[in-house]
Amino acid sequence: MAKKVKEEFIEADNSQKLFEKEQLMSSERFRNKRDLLNALLRENKLYAVSQAEEMIEIYMKGKVK
Repeated sequence: MAKKVKEEFIEADNSQKLFEKEQLMSSERFRNKRDLLNALLRENKLYAVSQAEEMIEIYMKGKVK
């Protein structure tokens, strides 16, 4: 089972541009991590690029059981 990343603790600056899940998944920057973004991000919520990157980093550092 996938580790739950607590996104409420990952905040974005007010100066950062926000994107929908689909926009981030279709970006060139995350082309190798689309499946992971699909699992971590929620529909109808806006994320900054830094938030998405931090969520990926937290997930990737998680322990394997």
